[in-house]
Amino acid sequence: MRAGFHAETIQLLECLRQYGNASAMALYTLAACYEHLGDKEKAPSTRALASKKRIVDVFPYRLEEVAVLEAALRANGADATASYLLACELYDKRHYERSASLWQDAIRDAPDFYIPYRCLAVACYSHLGRQEEALPLLLKANELHPHDEQLLTETSYVMAHTGVPASERAEFLATHRPAVIHDHLALELENAFNAAGEYDKAMELLTKHSFTPCEGGEFAVAEPYMFNRMTLGRLALAQGDAEKAMGYFENILNVPENLHAGFWNDSVLVPFEYHYAEALIKAGRKAAAEEKLQHIATLNNKGMWNMGGEFDFYSAMAARLAGNEAQGRAIMRSAVLAWETQLADDDPGASGTTPFYLSFCEDSRTVKHAALCFMLGYGKLFFGDSDGARELFTESLRLDPSNMKCALELKLLKQ
Repeated sequence: MRAGFHAETIQLLECLRQYGNASAMALYTLAACYEHLGDKEKAPSTRALASKKRIVDVFPYRLEEVAVLEAALRANGADATASYLLACELYDKRHYERSASLWQDAIRDAPDFYIPYRCLAVACYSHLGRQEEALPLLLKANELHPHDEQLLTETSYVMAHTGVPASERAEFLATHRPAVIHDHLALELENAFNAAGEYDKAMELLTKHSFTPCEGGEFAVAEPYMFNRMTLGRLALAQGDAEKAMGYFENILNVPENLHAGFWNDSVLVPFEYHYAEALIKAGRKAAAEEKLQHIATLNNKGMWNMGGEFDFYSAMAARLAGNEAQGRAIMRSAVLAWETQLADDDPGASGTTPFYLSFCEDSRTVKHAALCFMLGYGKLFFGDSDGARELFTESLRLDPSNMKCALELKLLKQ
């Protein structure tokens, strides 16, 4: 077709159509070739067939396909499928405004077609600065196409990152989930239950769903379980019940077999081991606590799934708990100086990554600022400035409402 062999292209694509395997793009391309050859009957009839194939799982990407789809829209400006597909290709080429306009056209011309709502939500959230429009669009997509796990996972993500109350998010997922769910949606639901304080519901799902993690996902699966146990242990500790707290902390490393999970780097254990040691000391078991603290002292924060600034905070807290106040202060002074320097630097840096199965992206500077406010809140906490810690944790949570660890610190500061 690029070389101008329209008759030969027609012959090939008609063979494909004869076997019933012609996709929407194949039919749009076939119609464009008929149009080039002046066939005023086959071009519109073929495009009419193409417009009925509302595909959602494959997308055009060739430059020639832009011309094909633009020709389809010149022929029929109300062709929702052509608008949708052209928007997908232009979005890939970073023409975000025009893509959004085309998805809006598709919604106007085919209001029952769910995927343009979802795609427009991605563009609004990730590139157009219209984050507030994303959730209503996703809710409409869910209404039109219920029990879709990708939609539900993405809706949960947007809810978590735009400050929708965790209880509302958990209820939405629990009432809209299909009977059988896969790993990503199970993780979203577990995290929503944990964030909402519905720890028993989170544990019920954690112990019943069989996960198949891989490629670094082992800790992503283990973390909701470990966070659940640690949260309950810390709450018990805050209420003065060291024995009850130890019961939770003892179970942290007993990751249920159905999770098929674990961790690649022992540094992720530092928060859990520190709070376990804290409970042991309060229960009068100093020797056992010292063993935990000595283990923390041997760990480093290198490699995959490291703890970032949390490692510095908990290493300093562990040094203090072991009686090495000067060492703890030195660790935290160095860490706070580094965090303050990063905060003053306008470079957005790389504070985190977006899972490959999600198309929604955060503003990198906001992500960086939220992460550093969280870390600096730890710094204030270490040096005894509870009001300063509360202020920084509040700011971090405003910028990133999905941070359950930050929300937990604020909750404990209020007790």
